Amino acid sequence: MWRKLILTGLLAVLIAACSENSGPIRSTKDLQTRVNQLSSLTREVEGIRSDLYGLIRTYNNQLPENKQFDISSMDTSMGASEKELLNAMFKEEKDITYNGLLKTIIEKNDEIRDLKEKIGDLENQLPVPYVVKRGDTQYEIVMKYLIRQHGLSRKVAQKVAFSTAMIDDILPGNQIWLMYKDGIVGTYVTQGSAKIKPLVFQMMVRKRLLSANNSGNSLKSEKQ
Repeated sequence: MWRKLILTGLLAVLIAACSENSGPIRSTKDLQTRVNQLSSLTREVEGIRSDLYGLIRTYNNQLPENKQFDISSMDTSMGASEKELLNAMFKEEKDITYNGLLKTIIEKNDEIRDLKEKIGDLENQLPVPYVVKRGDTQYEIVMKYLIRQHGLSRKVAQKVAFSTAMIDDILPGNQIWLMYKDGIVGTYVTQGSAKIKPLVFQMMVRKRLLSANNSGNSLKSEKQ
């Protein structure tokens, strides 16, 4: 019960936040705010899915393999026909534990559907993002955006780009959100279809660099 109340509260806060910032984007700050909201909603969807799969795993751990719920076929984006089937199973099933699991699946699917509607509404307010391809850098993407879409010279575009924080470590499938207004370019990276979150990938790259540097220092010490 308390989990449901917490989730309901989170949804209300997120929906209210989106409503307060609806309408046209007027500044790079507006863009950043809405990209952050988009990321928050996406994380919420991931959290509900993770919670759901955790419940299924907990349920399966109590049963022999031939009686376990098939988690591999579970799709939290199920349509009306699948939900009707689950409702029918719920009515016929005598095991209350299994009943509870099926009910939770339906409820959480509804939560995910509602969140996805909010994500869709928010995406409609945002400019179309650039989808990162292999070999892209955020700097090059920003430069092309400023030159091609806003007609800046390379020199001016470079000056604007150098005034903006960017990250070197981006992955194919990442989304780059861009806006240029009043001499300022706003550019923000979100996960998109990439398998790894941007911050996690940055941490992985830094860890590898530190490891490589430490190994290099060790080799130098051995030679000396």
